This record gives sequence, C-alpha cells and structure tokens, in this order.
Amino acid sequence: MQQEQSYGHFRWIIGQPIGLSDQNILNAFTHEGDRLVDLRYGDQESNQRLLEQLEARDSSRVYLWVDSSECFAKYRDHLVPQACLIFGSASLGEKARDSFEEASLKGYKFGFEVSSADQARLASKYGASFLIISGNEAYGSVSDKTSLILSQEIIPSTLLPVIVRGSLGPYAAAAVSALGAAGVILDTPLLLAEESPLDDALRKRIENLSPTDSLTLGYGLSKRFRMSGQPGLKSWKAMKEKELAILTEESDAELASQAVVSLYWEHCQNGFSEAGAELLPVGQGVPYAAKLARRFGSVLKIIEHYESVRKKSISSIKEAFPFAEGSPLAQSHQTRYPIVQGPMSNVTERASFAKAVSDKGALPFMALSTLASDKVIDIIKSTKEALGAEPFGVGLIGFKTSPVYEEHVNIILEEKPPYVTVAGGDAELSRRFDEAGLKTYLHAPTPHHAKSFLEEGAQRLIFEGHEAGGHI
Repeated sequence: MQQEQSYGHFRWIIGQPIGLSDQNILNAFTHEGDRLVDLRYGDQESNQRLLEQLEARDSSRVYLWVDSSECFAKYRDHLVPQACLIFGSASLGEKARDSFEEASLKGYKFGFEVSSADQARLASKYGASFLIISGNEAYGSVSDKTSLILSQEIIPSTLLPVIVRGSLGPYAAAAVSALGAAGVILDTPLLLAEESPLDDALRKRIENLSPTDSLTLGYGLSKRFRMSGQPGLKSWKAMKEKELAILTEESDAELASQAVVSLYWEHCQNGFSEAGAELLPVGQGVPYAAKLARRFGSVLKIIEHYESVRKKSISSIKEAFPFAEGSPLAQSHQTRYPIVQGPMSNVTERASFAKAVSDKGALPFMALSTLASDKVIDIIKSTKEALGAEPFGVGLIGFKTSPVYEEHVNIILEEKPPYVTVAGGDAELSRRFDEAGLKTYLHAPTPHHAKSFLEEGAQRLIFEGHEAGGHI
C-alpha cells in the first residue's frame, strides 16, 4: 500500500495527457496530490467519460480547465463536485459573470489564468480563489513571458495563491516555490512515466525530442501557442505560412489573435489521441520526461524527487543566500556582491559607467561590439585608470566572421582586462585568454553548449535564458 505523502502547503498538480481518457497518471498520485484535466482539448464524449471516472472516485483536489463560459456550459452537467475550475484571462469580463456566479452557487472554487498584474487584480475583483500563470515554456496557450518573469511580476502583486504551469524541471520548480508560488502543474515532464497512457510510438517520438523541437505560433501577440515539431515538417510550414498571412492581412490585433488561436486548435485540439499527428502539445521541458522516467520510473517517485529538490534548495538558500554580500562568487570576483553587470552595446562603453557599477559592489563589463580598434583601446585604458585596482571586464562577440574579431582578440591579449565574456565563442578562445592570465566567461545558450564547453576545459559559463536581451 502506498504511503501517504505530505508536501506541506505546496501543491504538486498532475496534468492528464490531453485528449486521452486513460487515468493511470492521475490515479498514481492521489495521496496529498492534486489532479488537472484540461477540458479545452479532446472531444466532448471522451472528456465526459473522463469526468465520470473522476466523479466515481475521490473528487477532491481536482482542477478542471474550462477556460470559457462556452466550455463551462458544455460540461456543466458533468463537472466533478467540489472541483476547482480554471477560466482563461479572456473570460475576465462582465459577459462571463453569470458563469462565475453559477460556479460559486454550485460550490465550485474557481480561478483564472493570468499573464499580468492588472489581470491578477481583475481576477481578484471577480472572486477568484487562485491564479494560474502559464510561462512561455509550457504547452498550448502560453504567455510571451517565461515562468520566472511571470512569477516575479505577478506573485508580489496579489494575495491570491499563484500556481505555475511552465513545463518546469525540478530546480525551476524549486525557484518559483522560493519566489512564493503556491504550486506547480506538471504535465510534459511526466509523459514517459511508467503510468503514462501514451503508446509506444508516441513514447519513442517524445524520447527523441529536444527543447529546440518545441516551437511557438503567435509571434508579436500577447498570447503564443507552443507545440512540438521541427521547422522542416510540412504541417509546421503550413501553419507558419497561415500565421504569416493572418498577421500580414489582419490589422486588428484582437482579430489576428483569434485567428491564430483557431489555427492552433485546428492542429492540436485532439492532443495525443490523434494517431500520426506531426504536431503535439508538448512544452520545452520535454527532455525531462525521458530523464525522469529512466531515473525514477513512477509518477510518485518523480514527484518525491521534485519535492526533495524543492526542500533542499530552499534550505540551502536560507543557510547560505547565494546573492549575499561577500558570497563565494563575490570573493572570487573581488567585489562586494556576486553581481555581474552584463555588457550592453551603446550603454556600457564609458569608464564612468563602469566606475558607478564598481562603486556599488558589482563587476562591470564594457561591450566591445564592433567598435574600431582605437576606440576599444581607449575604453580599456580609461577604465583601468578610473577603477585603479578594482576588477572589470570586456564583452567580446566571438563570431570569427566578425570583421573586427581578430583585432579585438589581439587588443584584449595586449591590454589584459581582468575579465572577458565571450558570446558566440568556443573553448579554444577561452583557453587562449586563460593562458594569458585573464578570467573568461563563455556564453552557453543551450545545455549542449554548456556540456561541450565543460568537457573542453572551460572554467566559467554564462547561461543565456529566453528572458535575456540580445542574442539568446
């Protein structure tokens, strides 16, 4: 018999693979666990069958994503008693008020998916009990912001519990917990668990997917739509062509958004139930699915791992806050704080800027960009003079096709600024700088780059997330 698990006040919410009525994943996590069924996907008959199975069992701590008044009306006679209903941000308005009031009268708690602090405040006004934020990494309808950015924006702005849906790995889930999230929805990372109802063909496809196989529609709109697929797939090309036509021909942003929504649903409405579908509703966290399944196997053991990482991460932060004054990284940099000011073209090329950053306790970097050689020499010399013995660095664009690449490398080796960041470079260049007595940081935009750089002997890496500016 499974032992009941206790995760305190933090909620791990397990998502049913969309379009499928087999409840193995949901059934594997009933002790102290919450379950989510996304009614936006799949055909009505299958979803009603799924709801009937849920109702026949313990129906507490179930979340049902009804999204809109229309979807709520379609399933109102089949909804699980005492469930928590999730409405989309498009429902935040007077025309949907009757649905909220009906849900309250029937004893349902309800919340909203939001993507801004203003929407969070509006959700509270309409009686929400909780909020959902869908980071850009999640499958389906997502924000144009990542989970960490949304969490920082929305959690401090509301007193309501905030639950994060972002296809998150264990450490990212721990991070949003540390930011104050009340829970995390896990879906894509569980697709290959022992209890997953996916057939062998789908399992094999998902095992071979990488983060770069997860693509989005809706560029330039407030909502984007993520799914799996490679740029060369016929269905993906056809979707992108239709999207371009919509965005080119439709000047009204709201109508354009609705058209892109319809385009997405046309291809992904059936979720995992459509045999041979080229495009699947899968988030960027898809590589975690294979890793977690190989290491832990069952849903329960995977969740136990997530919870263990969450607790250990928060404990370690309390014991030794990594951004505290005098932390190990600060000592390594010989700065007051473990903060690095990144190089920014046309902003950071002044010695006065570097001195202001240094005086406040951070490590400043000057952007060399494609500046002429005499300008680069002047920047480094004037910064040395302004900062004296205090450390600073320069940011080099490491693409060898750059017309100033060799000149900049030679100047750095000659002038010897204490630190260098290299964007687009390789471990060989890092070794050249290290052998000259410089401390070099390589930009690593993907896990593959990071692993390769470390295997080749690189000592310092900068991870470039989707949230960063410039080349990412």
